[in-house]
Amino acid sequence: RGVGEGVDVNAYTVQVQHSSRGVLEVRFHLDRDDRHEAYAYDFFAKNTFYEPEIAHLLLNTLQEGQFVIDVGANIGVFTVLMACLVGPEGFVLAIEPDLGNLDKLRRNLELNELDNVRIVPAPVWSSEEEVTFYKNADNIGGHSLWDGALWHGNQLTQAQRPEPSKFIATTLDKEIRRVGRPCRLIKLDTEGADEPILSALGDCRPDYIVSESNPFGMRQFGHDNNTMRALMKTYGYDCFLLSSSDDVPAMVPFNSDLCNSTDDRIILNLL
Repeated sequence: RGVGEGVDVNAYTVQVQHSSRGVLEVRFHLDRDDRHEAYAYDFFAKNTFYEPEIAHLLLNTLQEGQFVIDVGANIGVFTVLMACLVGPEGFVLAIEPDLGNLDKLRRNLELNELDNVRIVPAPVWSSEEEVTFYKNADNIGGHSLWDGALWHGNQLTQAQRPEPSKFIATTLDKEIRRVGRPCRLIKLDTEGADEPILSALGDCRPDYIVSESNPFGMRQFGHDNNTMRALMKTYGYDCFLLSSSDDVPAMVPFNSDLCNSTDDRIILNLL
């Protein structure tokens, strides 16, 4: 629902039911003329949270006072929810390199009066080195460390060829050690770069990792679901399918095949 007449026609209040804390209210500025933000709004309009399988996990696992990380924070939909769940004694690290997304992320943090979030305005990678960051003209949620024009569906990106940016990347282990407290959960949305990023996790391992399985993006780095799961197994993690209906995540046995789809169009969020 709208925040209020005369305040901001693009500001919306979302009420989230928590099992022990009752109703939580979070607010977002959403431009419904933007494809990605309109996609998020459509979830809210249907009385569910954006990417509900992740939202259910956060609601069921995060507690006040914990430290969590949002890699690929975008405009801050999950950053805001995380910050509200861990409370003023908790801490959220939001990693987002895109300037346009950063402006919207900061605006949403201000709208919710949150001061327990630190933003890292750089890409995260397997090492601290210079990386090329590519803008996606079709989708503000599709910026990545590979050229989005390679994906056949990104027609605007192919036509406009946005100028990429150069960054010195950071690493997860560096950022976690800088915070200096145990990490409860890491959520990654990096368009396929999750495996290289997590290869530098070292011994800074949280209880939970939510990773986006993007087959086309993963192949740009020479990886797939099997190599990702093999890496995570060396860390001691098992793989689970998240449920959008708040069911208990379903374990995927290591020796089984995990196939998103035959045409790479289905992207999964895995625990």
